Amino acid sequence: MDYNYGIFGSHLLYSHPQSLKEMKSKFNDIRPVNKKYTSNDGGDYRARVCNVGIGAFLHELGHSFGLHHNYGVMLRGFDDFNRAFYSVELSTNNVWTSLITNVNDQYASWSKVDAEIMLPHHLFRLKSDPIIDMVDKNVQLFTTSSNSFLLYANVGIRMLAFYSNDGAKYPYYSTYEPALKRVNVDMSTSTELMNYKINNKVINLLVILKNGRMVDLGNIFSEVSNGLITANVFKSKRFGPIYGNQIEFNVDFTVNNNVRLLAIGVYHDNYVH
Repeated sequence: MDYNYGIFGSHLLYSHPQSLKEMKSKFNDIRPVNKKYTSNDGGDYRARVCNVGIGAFLHELGHSFGLHHNYGVMLRGFDDFNRAFYSVELSTNNVWTSLITNVNDQYASWSKVDAEIMLPHHLFRLKSDPIIDMVDKNVQLFTTSSNSFLLYANVGIRMLAFYSNDGAKYPYYSTYEPALKRVNVDMSTSTELMNYKINNKVINLLVILKNGRMVDLGNIFSEVSNGLITANVFKSKRFGPIYGNQIEFNVDFTVNNNVRLLAIGVYHDNYVH
């Protein structure tokens, strides 16, 4: 069983509003923090501490739902949590300032990928939602060319999210509604993804299943490259359990007479047979 968790303390509760009526005053409290008695943890004045106290709690709560560092609340957007409620804010020199209301990384927002991950969680489930297998996280990957591959998941694939190690946002993602058991992906159609490959940068693939389970395939260019073999066949390192409607695994060596079969490894327990 997989578990996700986030850790957060109560050291900033003193700055939080105790009711909706106090929100405006707390989010615009520019009094300095007395560090002899309280923690500032992100700001020298109370409004900033209030932002971090509430926003960072939501950030850690996001981790408990399985979210990664990527965007908005799950990056550092919670530093300006007040901007999710008001179009003006009080500066430290006691001047009211109008805010730009467009949503980007500096605001306390959630990404599309975050929403898709949280959507099937049992805490958000409605009574009318169909019951699905919440355990199955089996994903098969078959390389079909140097830039393309086939994914298969019996429970259904709802989203593919490509993410980088050098940036916060997901540069490319695809959603499938309804969820698909079989998805063909051609990365050459995405300028963003191919730029990563041309510049020898790592791009990872996160597969989000219909049941909310996530399977991180890691460096997808490396995964696809490792799946390429001389013959025109599909190769997979991710077979997993067998289902009645699972994709048939065919090996065809007739397309290249020079190909030799060197070894076959059959895994059905902890050993190779």
